[in-house]
Amino acid sequence: MSSHTVLTGFGERGRQVVGAMYEPQLQFLAVLDIDLTCAGGISRCGARSVIGNGADVVALREAGVPHAGRVIVTASDDMVALRVLTRDPEDLVLVERAVLAHEVGKHLSEWAPHVLDAVHSNGHRWRDQSEPHVLSAGDLLLELCTEPA
Repeated sequence: MSSHTVLTGFGERGRQVVGAMYEPQLQFLAVLDIDLTCAGGISRCGARSVIGNGADVVALREAGVPHAGRVIVTASDDMVALRVLTRDPEDLVLVERAVLAHEVGKHLSEWAPHVLDAVHSNGHRWRDQSEPHVLSAGDLLLELCTEPA
């Protein structure tokens, strides 16, 4: 799989993301979650299920993150999101990220330059070069609900 979307977390927010996607998009989605009971629901949606922790490089590789077009982190804990987003750039390539939160969390704001350094060192660019691409839950769902051209 390449140029696909990797979603870390299939909790309430992760299910919202999957529910907002069009059926053809789901075949290009890999969902990473530690809960084995989520696997059936993910598969029934038409997405690929990967059991593992989003902060684990091996699980991220299995989900195809190095070849992904987008990584969506739905962790409600900023520190968990940071662990996913600040992996060693040699191990993980991030093209774009969206953190589902009502506001950008304090820790993400503080660590944003480190996340940018990791991404820029891999030669990838953000939509907005001045800061990480962070979407509110509503903005992300609106973007996902826009039917692909």
